[in-house]
Amino acid sequence: MEENNEDDSSSSISSSSDSSDDSEDTSDQETSDKENEDKQKKKASYPHKVKIYAEVMSNDLNTVNIWRFGKHPEAAVEHLEMSHHLRQIILQYSMIQNMTTSYIKKTLNHHWDNYPQYRLPFPKQINNIVANIRRRERLTNDPLLAIKQLAINSPHLIFNYHYEIEDPYSFRVGIHCTYAIQSLLLYGSRNGVGLDSSWRNKNENRAPVTFLITSDFHKRLVPGPVYISADIKTDTLKLFLKTVKKNVENEALALVNDLHKPDSALAPFSSDLIQQAQAVVNQKSWDPLFFMIDKSKAEKNALQQVWSKVSIRLCQFHVIQALLRWEVDNVTDSSKPKLSRIQKFKLCWAFRELQRASDENEWLQMKKVFEARVASISPSQASLIIQYFEVNWFSQYWRDMWTDIGLPEGHNRDYISTNNFTERAFKMFDQIFLQNRANKSTYRLVCIIAYEWFEYFRQWKEQDPKPVSSKYFQTTQKAHALWNAGLIKEIAVENNQRRWQVTEL
Repeated sequence: MEENNEDDSSSSISSSSDSSDDSEDTSDQETSDKENEDKQKKKASYPHKVKIYAEVMSNDLNTVNIWRFGKHPEAAVEHLEMSHHLRQIILQYSMIQNMTTSYIKKTLNHHWDNYPQYRLPFPKQINNIVANIRRRERLTNDPLLAIKQLAINSPHLIFNYHYEIEDPYSFRVGIHCTYAIQSLLLYGSRNGVGLDSSWRNKNENRAPVTFLITSDFHKRLVPGPVYISADIKTDTLKLFLKTVKKNVENEALALVNDLHKPDSALAPFSSDLIQQAQAVVNQKSWDPLFFMIDKSKAEKNALQQVWSKVSIRLCQFHVIQALLRWEVDNVTDSSKPKLSRIQKFKLCWAFRELQRASDENEWLQMKKVFEARVASISPSQASLIIQYFEVNWFSQYWRDMWTDIGLPEGHNRDYISTNNFTERAFKMFDQIFLQNRANKSTYRLVCIIAYEWFEYFRQWKEQDPKPVSSKYFQTTQKAHALWNAGLIKEIAVENNQRRWQVTEL
């Protein structure tokens, strides 16, 4: 490229009409005058003092002649643009989950040496880029509506999505994957399933998040499908559970007919999985060993409407917790007993003995023993304590769920006494995937569950440390960066499993 700089007093655009030969005829002279007049009009159309012309000649298309009118001093550094490449890197990092502005600045430090000083961004510029990319105006205004696009693009991950802008209380969405469905099929009929809901710090809409959790052969929790809904009423949970039941039964049929293959994470248990699938097909129903719940009428009613004969167990920890809180909650409330720590210990021991009633006759006998023990523990408050148990725990509606009467046939209360697996799942989700921060966007919550929650358990090995090391977070962030940069390509589908490869950098 050739560059020519000239002053206003001396510069001009080269033209064959700057001089005329006396031998030219009148026609050529008129043509030249007309060209000069057109150029003068073109110059007059530029009101600014600084003008730049780029000229490419037909005899040399590889050369551009640039003509500049006037001169100007060097631009100040603060007025120059940052590197466009660095800008793209900042934009990519801004879209990674849990990536803060301060962490982006630290991550960019290793790029600085490759650029001159005047091409580097100022801290304020980085702040503005991150804030701009995360503005609500750039996203769908309603995160519940944005989930619709995810449901359309990933039907293998999203089910039962429904939302109407006019009726926000109609919102619901289920998240699952092949691994979660096959895990319920493999472990549910042996180790039971836990059901619980939580809305604390999960999303700004306070939409409850419902987990289905089972445990593997090593008594380690394994996730099942997840449901996010506007409420956790009986009809809402019934739809969720009914859909999960149908999906597990359909997956069992597909496995038996060799239409689906076991998930790669469950490959070591393929024979057990096929055996469980065949049992479901033969029975024409998937029936877990039991369901463990908290004291929730909506959960109990929904389960009984989907599985009429399933064993439902009530987490005994909540019974003990209710007793221990007597002195803490409503201290001035005369309707609640006031017991010392020793009295509470004796009452819990008497309650645990009462749990061992395995039929109606034993219940009547052991209830009398329990009442006698309560009278000896606190004679002045015995009637108040018995009344509390009669109302909250001794009714037919709850009794069989926390005593041995409602246990699955041939089983005792070992590993069937608390909802600890599900409670631990929520704690793990908050610690690892939300980093103990309050999540705002429901859309982000759905993405975390769909793309990270299930995958974490698929990749976890027995030798991996608990809690998760920082290496896991670093690997996840690098994976997001590669994906956002378009450096991942799908290479093959083998045994119904999609595979990807990192392209050459």
